[in-house]
Amino acid sequence: MTGLAGAAAVVLAATFAVAARAKFVDASSTEASFSQLGLPRPARLRRAVIVWELLLAALLVLVPAAGAVTSIVTLGAFSGILERTRRSGAAVTCGCFGATSRRPIGAIDLARNAVLALLAALALGAGVSLARPDLAGLMIVTLGLGVAAIVGQLLELRGQVGSLYRIELAGEAR
Repeated sequence: MTGLAGAAAVVLAATFAVAARAKFVDASSTEASFSQLGLPRPARLRRAVIVWELLLAALLVLVPAAGAVTSIVTLGAFSGILERTRRSGAAVTCGCFGATSRRPIGAIDLARNAVLALLAALALGAGVSLARPDLAGLMIVTLGLGVAAIVGQLLELRGQVGSLYRIELAGEAR
């Protein structure tokens, strides 16, 4: 279990590091997304979120249990912002990973955060000392995330096809 939990901590740390890098590299898109989300001082907040995500990544590797708890709280806060925006009906992109996505915030973003929170919950088992993933744990976590990503993409595709189908039906009704 410790190897699997360590793998979860390391993979989640890598996820936060990639998200921080994306926000650093694509500052203008991230700041625009933060502004559209109604968040205060987008430029300053972008820098703060980058530092926070890098600290989380380090904490997940160095003290996995503390990093896991902090990650769950952080993902909950991020999800609250996304859900507020989703319910408002505003067509805003997430900015969670820079400009990697141009689609509006939706249930898929909340599902992604839920998967990451589950990964953090699994990382709780890594304890309070340096995360020590094993190969089997890394393979299981990576496979699980790969399956989750495929399911997410299929759900997104289903939504796009459904939208096209509704547009076609509306065109026939004329």
